Amino acid sequence: MPLISRLVHDKDSGKFTAMLSVAADGMEPVQIRITGRADIMLLLPVTTGRLNAGTVLQAKDLRPGRVRASLVQGDVAERPAEALGKELRHSVQAGQPLKRADLAPPALVLKGHSIQMTLRSAGLTLIGQGQALESAGLGEHVKVLNPVSQAVLDAEVTGIGQVRVSPDTTPIVAGNRPSRGGFANPGSE
Repeated sequence: MPLISRLVHDKDSGKFTAMLSVAADGMEPVQIRITGRADIMLLLPVTTGRLNAGTVLQAKDLRPGRVRASLVQGDVAERPAEALGKELRHSVQAGQPLKRADLAPPALVLKGHSIQMTLRSAGLTLIGQGQALESAGLGEHVKVLNPVSQAVLDAEVTGIGQVRVSPDTTPIVAGNRPSRGGFANPGSE
């Protein structure tokens, strides 16, 4: 039966040295010096292939993978459920764990697309068309342009192509000057 003695392990580098003694009936004991590296391995969801930014993750995109703990940078998804249905903010190479900061709700509002803006206040509901100035997912905030007043508004994504403008939002017009009405018609301010 093999016996390990004189084990020396450097936790910082993971390198080790040890003496391995092997003995059996009818033979002289043999001692062999072995060296190597021991790494802590984590079982994490990793990508099955290269995935581009904007990909909404599905079960087929992930597999369990052993990843060296020393190579894991930042806060990563530890379970597939943390990543499934999320959209990648950056491209990811095959076999890589997924950083939580790179996972976002799928974009329901797309940059440059027409969106429906809704503002509700004191029993009054205003609905208007706008243009998304950036992409965003459910519950995220996005800048939108009111093409009539040229005001830029901060709004919350509520659905596909839909945003809610808060009554206390301060609209911005060209040149970063505050406007008095993000939904106003020209000349009515």
